[in-house]
Amino acid sequence: MKKTIIHLYPYKFINHDYKLREFAELKKRFNTKIVIHDLSKIFYPNLDYVKAKNFNGSIKFKSLKIWKQNLDKLKKKNTIILNELSIDNFKSLIVHYYLSNTKLPIFLCNRNPGVISEWEFFSNTFSFEKIIIKLKRVIKKPYLLFFFIKKKFLEMLFFLIKFENITILLGGNGNHNIPFRAKNKRIIKIHSNDYSNFLNYKKMNITKKNKPIIFLDAPLPYFMDDETLLYNQKRVKDVGRWYKEHNMFFDKLEKFFSTKVIVVPHPKTKGIYNPFFKKRIVDHRSDAALKLTPSSLFVLSGVFVSTAISFAIASSKPVFFIVSEQMKSYFEKQIIFAKETAKLIGTNLLDINNFKKNDITKNFKVNSKLYDKYKYRYLTDKKLLKKPNHIIFGNLL
Repeated sequence: MKKTIIHLYPYKFINHDYKLREFAELKKRFNTKIVIHDLSKIFYPNLDYVKAKNFNGSIKFKSLKIWKQNLDKLKKKNTIILNELSIDNFKSLIVHYYLSNTKLPIFLCNRNPGVISEWEFFSNTFSFEKIIIKLKRVIKKPYLLFFFIKKKFLEMLFFLIKFENITILLGGNGNHNIPFRAKNKRIIKIHSNDYSNFLNYKKMNITKKNKPIIFLDAPLPYFMDDETLLYNQKRVKDVGRWYKEHNMFFDKLEKFFSTKVIVVPHPKTKGIYNPFFKKRIVDHRSDAALKLTPSSLFVLSGVFVSTAISFAIASSKPVFFIVSEQMKSYFEKQIIFAKETAKLIGTNLLDINNFKKNDITKNFKVNSKLYDKYKYRYLTDKKLLKKPNHIIFGNLL
């Protein structure tokens, strides 16, 4: 009998999200029905910064009451819950309490996004520099301390909930940090989403004579981003200067390497025009980074470490993280994070206003040992076969 998968998602669900999770392949290969429950209006009703269009097949709910009524109407037989909800607010606590009473099989997505998490970096490893940054953030924004205390309190409440059957889909080589109890609990290793997409696609061998340079753009500063809205991150004042410096940097790269720089927008802004990139090639395809990276010359990551560097790691392409004086003024924490991530893969930061061609060419040869170490820590597991996630997950149904 056909299985019905109810996917719970706390943010605006877009086409990129559907493709990233390989739902089309899962639906076709394993004859499943996939129902997307977009709970963004329940969890974050005032956050409307995701500019990309909604996935047409998702069901959007405006209240917990309406969502609960919808779930109650479903036939429980052959229905499972694929849960990607966060555990940092009281509405999520209510949802999980209700789910525990349904006795439905729960699959919890605890995927590693493909990069070291900022929590792991700033909390599990200590240095004087990191401590100072954390103290400065709390002094400037005292509510962050309240957020931390609330999260710890919620974890205790979540632990009081007991489920019947839980399967934790765990990405990378990490440990799960989900505070749930269950009569039956199992952990299944999977790949990061991007690495799984790479496995699903790499059979297509694409070569180009003039290999492009790929720039993985962040939403900011032209668009809003998570940090700005959730943590009251100060916004860049001179947006024009920001993009002028980027475009001058890209012009130099195109001259140095006789190729083109292709801008890949952040998934949250795909399909939305950014006037500051009017002279550049911008690829808005939902899988642009996946398709372009294997045939690229090298990859550039913006001020935030993009999870899409996974494609460069998987295809052994050089990765560089960019920096500028303006970035240092507004994103001190992110610059340190990028610097440390660069060390993990044996690369460096590029100052877009002060660099030489040699700063790039000397790192064209990737460090295979560091790439492999990174891959098996954040992207996949040595024990996993090269099967994409939709096959791993489908075989569990």
